[in-house]
Amino acid sequence: MRTRKAKQPIRHLRLLKPSRSGRTQSDRKTILVLDSQRNLKKLGSPADLNIPKGLVPFLNRRIRDAGSLRLLLNQCIYKKWYLLSVPTQTQRDKIGYQKQKLELKRFPFRPFEDDWIELRRLALLYGVSMCRMFVKLLETEFYPEPKYAEKPVQDELRSFHTDQVIKQKTGT
Repeated sequence: MRTRKAKQPIRHLRLLKPSRSGRTQSDRKTILVLDSQRNLKKLGSPADLNIPKGLVPFLNRRIRDAGSLRLLLNQCIYKKWYLLSVPTQTQRDKIGYQKQKLELKRFPFRPFEDDWIELRRLALLYGVSMCRMFVKLLETEFYPEPKYAEKPVQDELRSFHTDQVIKQKTGT
């Protein structure tokens, strides 16, 4: 008569768990790099941002000027100090995502850990996704807010619209 063998734990699955891998958290190397203000910052894990196709040329130009997408994110967050200082509270529990018909393009990068946390906090405060919050930060650089702009965009749009209406009525 045969006896059943006691089940042996599977060894290769144990190695997948970080606590049993033989390396502790202190053994792992932390990657430190300089941010846009020349401060040492810790790099976070890889992340992706989905950007609408219409903003891609503007984003590429901004990345070229800043040096990298991680430095651009750092600049966008800390240039907009008024977004950080006065958080708006949203009434809704749902998070606003980008529309599906925008033909989003994926931008993979490794953000600074603090900037990624700050972007997450801003996105939660404004009730939108992190990708949409980054797009909003880019759009505020592209179209400055009316109270901070020399020539508000809304006034230009109104004058353009009234010129079009006058041209349609006069036929010239």
